[in-house]
Amino acid sequence: MRLSSIVSRFFCCFLVPSIALLAGENAGGPSPLPKTVAIAAFKNGLAFVIRQGEIPLTSGIGRIAPIPNATLGTLWLTPGTPESRIDELVAYRYRIPGERTLPSIGDILQANAGKTVTITYQMKEYTGEVVGLRDSDRSASPASPTPDSSNDARPRTDYLLLRVDKKLLAFPLGGISNASLPEDAILREPVERPGQALRLKVKGGSAKEKITMGYLEHGLGWTPSYLISMVDDTNAQINMQAVVTNDAEDIQNAELFFVVGAPNFAYADTLSPMSLQQSLVDFMKDAERDDSRKREFGALSNAIQGQYV
Repeated sequence: MRLSSIVSRFFCCFLVPSIALLAGENAGGPSPLPKTVAIAAFKNGLAFVIRQGEIPLTSGIGRIAPIPNATLGTLWLTPGTPESRIDELVAYRYRIPGERTLPSIGDILQANAGKTVTITYQMKEYTGEVVGLRDSDRSASPASPTPDSSNDARPRTDYLLLRVDKKLLAFPLGGISNASLPEDAILREPVERPGQALRLKVKGGSAKEKITMGYLEHGLGWTPSYLISMVDDTNAQINMQAVVTNDAEDIQNAELFFVVGAPNFAYADTLSPMSLQQSLVDFMKDAERDDSRKREFGALSNAIQGQYV
């Protein structure tokens, strides 16, 4: 499949959807981005990417993640069947559940409150029930601060509270050299990380819909390299190769086209608001900055052309 046929069908069949931005949404896990099938790379590090693939729909609604870092006005989606159309395209944020290893012995002991552990403090072992951790700053009463409390820059010291033989002992965490934990000790904790996704509403779609996605993005380009070999005294052989720099896309079994020349896109340095990478205020500032650069470039171009009138 050639890039020209993909692009022509992609743009001719596309019906402009209503686009909305949603600050947050609780939804199920979205589908991964469709596979990259074709890329047109420019020399200035810009590339036009075409992706195609099937996504599942529930009541005509599908979700895709992550959102590509598309430049302003270049993110477009279209269904693969002629009788279908995209009625709505929404960018939203959601939380991705996960786990992480507890980073410190203090965090591990805190997570295992109520369990019996054995610690080594000043070359002596203590076995008892973990009650919890206590911050040394909390031991001072706010109503009676020390004379130098306003300028106190000492590092905070946490204490492990351990119940040993019906006594509550406090051990500075920095002095604990070893800790023996039970087999069922908690060593990991649940965490959430932010994610961004696209929610599309397809009218006339089936349970699975083939989606074509196109966008322009930074991070993928090419530069030519030439090798000239003298065949004899009067003839030479010229070989050219393309050196591809790719910090943007995972390319496997995709067509890659090298475009000669550098394009001039008015808003190439402005991310689409659909990417949810910046606030509305930052987006407006970037757009205003691009408008200013465009006017300065236009004035300079007119001045140069005026020299030859």
